[in-house]
Amino acid sequence: MALLSSGCGMELAPDLEVDGAITVGMTTAQSAFVFEDEEGKISGVFADMVRDLGLYLNRETAVEILEEGTVMRAVRSRSVDLGFVLNKQADEEETEVVFSKPFAWLGLAFLTASDSELDAVEDLNNDDVAIAVVRDTLASQFARTALPQATVRVLDSEDEAVQAVLEGDVHGFVHDSLKIFELVDARGDRLRAVLEPFRRVGVSIGVHSENEALLEAVNDFLHDYREIGGFDRLADRYFSEAQEAFEVQGADFLFDPPERVVIEDTDAGSFSLE
Repeated sequence: MALLSSGCGMELAPDLEVDGAITVGMTTAQSAFVFEDEEGKISGVFADMVRDLGLYLNRETAVEILEEGTVMRAVRSRSVDLGFVLNKQADEEETEVVFSKPFAWLGLAFLTASDSELDAVEDLNNDDVAIAVVRDTLASQFARTALPQATVRVLDSEDEAVQAVLEGDVHGFVHDSLKIFELVDARGDRLRAVLEPFRRVGVSIGVHSENEALLEAVNDFLHDYREIGGFDRLADRYFSEAQEAFEVQGADFLFDPPERVVIEDTDAGSFSLE
């Protein structure tokens, strides 16, 4: 991190149209990326990135914690200059917000009983397999379209879904891959995580469409940040145990760019992982 810690960076060009500090919106609903630490300070992957972006651009930055589902709106209204968002939140007809290149990819994974024969997502799509998902999540959307042969139980909470697996009511629970690791790690040897992620969704930085220069600067930062090991540092700091578990299984981790489609959506065709 010598480039950033030394204070080296590029001067922010006048046409970036940002007066004062660059404000960045995010939500603590994505607790894997941003949270309040023991001292009540905002911490996590997003907070570190905002700080390093400021060093890179030689500008002050300020974090604004927003309510869940309002980050896009804040970028659109220009009440913040940047916003951390999932690409799936973008409306296909969105014209006021443009996105940086993805820098992380949230994927789905599943947990199952430790003695289960389920070893890959393809094993779930069978008429003798029952799976649990939590209501109104990426996993529930995925199950409806990509697992037509399986019996899908839509539940209200992660705890309820895990209990269903433990009691043998379902064969597996599909959810966010990082959360699957946490759930299995916390419950001993009765459960097993299959961590190879599928239907990965990019995490990007949203910028108002009229500020193309700022978008270009953000993309330059993300490229250089990866080149100097910034994302490796974040993984080591916040996800060291999870990353080790993914490596043991040979599974792609959060900051690993996707290279292939793992499963096809029977209604929409192959999922694009770019």
